[in-house]
Amino acid sequence: MHIGGDLSDALKKGLLIAFFLSLFAAPAQAGENYSHHTVYAAVYRSIQHNHKGGKFGLVNTLCVRNTDQKKDLIINAVDLYGPKGEKIKSFLAKPLKLKPLACQSFVAVPADKKEKKIAASFLVHYKIFKKANRPLIHCVTIGATMNQGISFISEGRELN
Repeated sequence: MHIGGDLSDALKKGLLIAFFLSLFAAPAQAGENYSHHTVYAAVYRSIQHNHKGGKFGLVNTLCVRNTDQKKDLIINAVDLYGPKGEKIKSFLAKPLKLKPLACQSFVAVPADKKEKKIAASFLVHYKIFKKANRPLIHCVTIGATMNQGISFISEGRELN
């Protein structure tokens, strides 16, 4: 009977040790449930509107939409780049959590109306649960001068 008691105590201690070790291993396993992604979205800062080279500035609104109905989306960074690849602006100081079906917008306006830069880009870095729906990321571009107006959408493209 005494031997069985020792075995029972040893089993309890072993289970207790295994439990505490699993507590330390859980955060590493939870981090593995996420996948990290980068999306490129084209930005048009101005556009030629006549054959004489006349241009007007455009306003770009990047929209990030969490398409998952149950899981959060974590946006780690949203950066605006110029036509030569130079970083112009970072929109987030810290990661932003989007709840299911939520949307967040980021607006890029031309520096001035005489700006000659034609193209630029947004890079969006995000993470999602591996089994979650991917977000919808696009850039809505609008511009108007007098009675002329233009609007279009550029879909984001996932990068490797």
